[in-house]
Formats: sequence, C-alpha cells, structure tokens
Amino acid sequence: MKVAASVLTVGSGGSAGTEGPIVQIGAVIGSVGGQWLRVSREQMQTLVGCGAAAGIASVFNAPIAGVFFVLEILLRDFSLRTFTPIVVSSVFSAVATQRLLGENEAIFTVDHAVHDYQFAPIELPTYIMLGAVCGLVAVLFNRLLHKGEDLYEKVRIHPLLKPVTGGLALGLLGVVYIFAEKALFPDALNGQTVPPFYGNGYSTIHTLLDPESYRSELAQGPGVMLLLAGVFVAAGRAQGGGDDVHAGLGRVGRRVRPEPVPGRPPPGPRSGSCSRRCRWCRRAPRPPATRWWGWRRSSRARRMRHSRRS
Repeated sequence: MKVAASVLTVGSGGSAGTEGPIVQIGAVIGSVGGQWLRVSREQMQTLVGCGAAAGIASVFNAPIAGVFFVLEILLRDFSLRTFTPIVVSSVFSAVATQRLLGENEAIFTVDHAVHDYQFAPIELPTYIMLGAVCGLVAVLFNRLLHKGEDLYEKVRIHPLLKPVTGGLALGLLGVVYIFAEKALFPDALNGQTVPPFYGNGYSTIHTLLDPESYRSELAQGPGVMLLLAGVFVAAGRAQGGGDDVHAGLGRVGRRVRPEPVPGRPPPGPRSGSCSRRCRWCRRAPRPPATRWWGWRRSSRARRMRHSRRS
C-alpha cells in the first residue's frame, strides 16, 4: 500500500522526492522476491539491501553511492557475502536505467566549478574545517528533529490534526522566509517566489555549485529555514509506523527504517513499539522488509543471555 501511495504521489506531481520512495520500493521488491523464492533470513537481509541499492543507483546514476548507503546505513555489514551481491545489483540497475532512458549525467554536476580548478595543499585546512562544520550542522539538525518530535507528541490534539498543524507551521515559515529575504537581501531571490525548502532543493544545490552565483546571502536564509522546516515536517507527521509518512504534507515514505536503529535507544510510542507493550498487539505481524531485523535482534539477545548464564 505504501509503495502504491509513493508511486501515485510522485507520479501525480506531489511534493515528494524520488529518493525516499525509491529506497522503500526497492527494499520491498527485494523482500517480496525473497519470500517468493523462500530464501533464508540471512539471504532475505541481503536481498532487501540489493533492492535499496538498486533504487538509489537508478535514480541518482550513482551505483557506488547506492552500495555504500546500504552497507553503512541499512545493513552495517561489509562482509564479502553481503558486499558482492549488492555491488552487482547496484551496477546492473544503473546500466539498465542508462539503456532504457539514455545516458544521463548525475543529478548534481560540478563542471563549471572544477573547469579551471587547480588543487593546492594549502587548501586542506579549509576542507577539514568545512567537514567539521558540516558535521556539527548535521548533529544540530538531528537533535532539533528528535526534540521537535518529542515535544510534538506531548501536544494533546487529535492525531489527524497533527499533520495539519505541521503543514500550517511550514506554510507560515515560508511566508516569513519570503518577507525576510525581501527585507534583508532584496536581490537574493532572483525572481524565485517559492522558498527552496518547499521542493526537493535541487535548484538551490545547482545554484550553489555554480561559481557565478556565489553569494553568501543565498545560503544563509535557506540554511536556517531548512533546519526549522525539517523539524516542522517531521514533528507534524502521521503517527504509528516505522516509516515516516508525512500525511497531509505530500511526503510519503521518506525513509526506510526498521523499528530499532543501531546506536540509538529503542523507539518510543511513535514508532510502533505498542507491539511490545500491548497484549492485543503483541502478535501483530511486522512488514516483511523488516522482519529480518527483529530476528537478528532477538538472536543476539538470546546469545547474550546464554553467555551470561555460562
């Protein structure tokens, strides 16, 4: 159902990017294929990763990015038995897309930026500083995101109204952005009346990659507003699923995320943990694409208990 909703949303021009839905669709295809072939749980895990990597390779024309996204984010397994099939799936997906749709360049090109560029070792400290700043901004965004979700869960309103209020806050943020840009940086909009955080952001990235359009004010306003927009969108999402479904905002299937995320505490009530506390939901089946994770987690817990007893 979520796959159909993602396809209909993107195909009808809805405000959803192709990245999140294609990862979900690829993972679901891998899961369904694994069930049809009756593979083992370990092979099911690999097939889900193959589908997700193939989706990213097809959309972005970046098979290497698809491979490392799956290995680092979804599976966290760099063994040869996992690495080889994911690489094959990602490369074949990129090649098939090129054959069917023609040879296309990557979504983001930097030809203009690197045409006359000559690397100098003296620039390395600036690159290190840039990486550190980007890492700090990423941490800030994640913390704002989770803090906004936690605060929004405490608001006592009907669940159907939460996406509406999130959309209202996002709309007000867009109005504030337009008037603030006109007041502070009259030439920054360049005729663009729609805030960059209302779309997929590709146009803004292309602008920043063009050396002729380098302006500090072009990055200041959208950068701060994008942090707040992400918080509003995530905080006002629909409740009750492992996947972030931004109902009412046109965002369907933003990312594939099993119930527990490695390195983070177990999810709260918003992520479907009712199945572990409610006696009526305790036997509720989980989506096939994430069953392998629960099996892997329970097996690890049994091994730890056995080692403690021994």
